[in-house]
Amino acid sequence: MVHDGYAEVDPSQPHFERVVAFVGAPLARDQGSRVHGALCVVDRRPRLWTTEEVATLQTIARAIAGELELMSEA
Repeated sequence: MVHDGYAEVDPSQPHFERVVAFVGAPLARDQGSRVHGALCVVDRRPRLWTTEEVATLQTIARAIAGELELMSEA
């Protein structure tokens, strides 16, 4: 994980404990296509994400991106 300050504690949210593990996938149908945002998962405990977990997150992110594209066409 690259430390970019994104996962720091927000003092305005005292109930939000420090994020220790973070993984994200772009909301895009295919590589190189429009990115609508990101689907992220956090954990308060240290952990390593398995290849299967990351692949599942990417599959869900692509499905969400497809739904977003359908909504924007309507």
